[in-house]
Amino acid sequence: MIDRFLDLHELPVHLAALVAIAFAIYRRDRPTLVIAGAALAWLVVGIAFALHGWPAVPRYLFEPVAVVAVLAGIGVGQLAASVPRMARAPWLVPLVVGALFMATLVPAAQSRVKIAKLDLKHERARTTQINRLHSIISELGGVKRILACGQPVTEVEFQSILAWQLGLNVGEAGFTGRAAEKSGHPIVLIEPVGTGWRARAFNQLPSQKPSCAGMVAQTPLT
Repeated sequence: MIDRFLDLHELPVHLAALVAIAFAIYRRDRPTLVIAGAALAWLVVGIAFALHGWPAVPRYLFEPVAVVAVLAGIGVGQLAASVPRMARAPWLVPLVVGALFMATLVPAAQSRVKIAKLDLKHERARTTQINRLHSIISELGGVKRILACGQPVTEVEFQSILAWQLGLNVGEAGFTGRAAEKSGHPIVLIEPVGTGWRARAFNQLPSQKPSCAGMVAQTPLT
């Protein structure tokens, strides 16, 4: 979590934010100091979450990152206003300072473009996989047959999606994946493999075995 906040590619933004804080301290600019303190407090709470073992996911940083971006803008503006005016062209100073600051962000922009491309590739594969979930449910015999053979179970990241496809509440779908096999309870494991799915029934009661025999299915995995 903290490494996302202190990405070295975005070091110029953090430095500009520190410039804004320095000006705020010097000029006793309370509003700027208050929002900077709030962002720091938010970050400390996130770190405390992680140390305590609670979820501390990157989306929790949206708010402090937004504040840092605002502070960076303030810092660049304060710096531009404080630079001695150039002879015969005082209007040029803010443009030069702003251009230099934007130039420092080129590596960060390139990094973000690369990450976005990787995310796009990942999400396309995930979309293909989600679209194949309906096919394996049909191949297993539909919702009623699955529920008659046990609790539908998958990996945690697909729990809500599986529940939606089966028309269940999220809590009615299991999320322990392969570990559910050892529970001894009747389950229908629908596990993600590659960009597809593999399904099989486990631990059926004697009364369930005749109707659940041969309950095995698989979609294309690539």
